[in-house]
Amino acid sequence: MTDDTNSTGIRPVLQQKLEPDAGPAPPVLRAVAVPAPRLLSDRELAALKAELVAVAWEVVVDLLHSAVREVEAALFEQVSSRLRDELPDIVERALRNHLRS
Repeated sequence: MTDDTNSTGIRPVLQQKLEPDAGPAPPVLRAVAVPAPRLLSDRELAALKAELVAVAWEVVVDLLHSAVREVEAALFEQVSSRLRDELPDIVERALRNHLRS
């Protein structure tokens, strides 16, 4: 058994939250019986694993889409800014070269 469980299998459980503005009184603890978790069968474990992977994958895909949008926006801003700065010189060079020939 763990350090917080006595020989009868009873664990202390927090029954009342300590309010932030409350005085120094400790939270009230009362011992209650908590059943031990049962072992999962291979089939249940496989189903749980599949569910966790599916949920995690949805989060990963959402994060990747968000990251791609952020990178795309940053690149768009960089390219737009550079074009805004350099386009007048590019057009001027093209016009001069065209008019010389």
